[in-house]
Amino acid sequence: MKKTILMATSAAAIALAMPTSAHAADLDSTMNWYVSAFGGASFYHEPKLRTTFVPTTYKFSGNNVGFTAGGAIGVKGIFMPNLRHELEVSYSQLKTKNIKLGGVFIAPFKFKFSTINVLANTWYDFDNETAFTPYVGAGTGIGIVTENPNNLGPVPKKTSVGFAFQVGAGVKYAIAESIDLDVGYRLRGVLSVKHISSFGPTKKFDLFSHNIQAGLSFRF
Repeated sequence: MKKTILMATSAAAIALAMPTSAHAADLDSTMNWYVSAFGGASFYHEPKLRTTFVPTTYKFSGNNVGFTAGGAIGVKGIFMPNLRHELEVSYSQLKTKNIKLGGVFIAPFKFKFSTINVLANTWYDFDNETAFTPYVGAGTGIGIVTENPNNLGPVPKKTSVGFAFQVGAGVKYAIAESIDLDVGYRLRGVLSVKHISSFGPTKKFDLFSHNIQAGLSFRF
């Protein structure tokens, strides 16, 4: 009797384990991990400086074209076959030449803004039978902005952390079995960044940029 019960229990355990193992195998076969690296140009909106003591908004203007570079690690197919989830870290930089009030030049203040973004992104791939895969998506996280005045003497630089986001689209092209060329557009923003306190009461500004970038993704 005991032998019969033991054999029945073993058979049930094997029967339960088989679909679980099959499901795990199916899941592993649909999940694709990847790492990516990218670089490109950043075109910035004029950062707007909101003051707390004057009911108006100043603008940093005369922006040079900036640059961006970064990388990401992600996985595709963990929840849905077409979804990719990734953690991205990027660096970007811009320079401004002056400050305006109501479109009128005020002073030739030169600032350099350096931003480190750490973002959790989700992208939707429009998979098809060609080597081209269009995608859209968005991400949120934190932005660490360092504001460095270049021509204001001993005024110290200021580092501030704000809420960061991006939305974007692009297309991937499979150039090899496990390598994709990725060309895309990103609108990035960091909100409520604190301005240098040496200018008086606390001021904040939002930093937005249009980014055209290209990179490579390696699947494994």
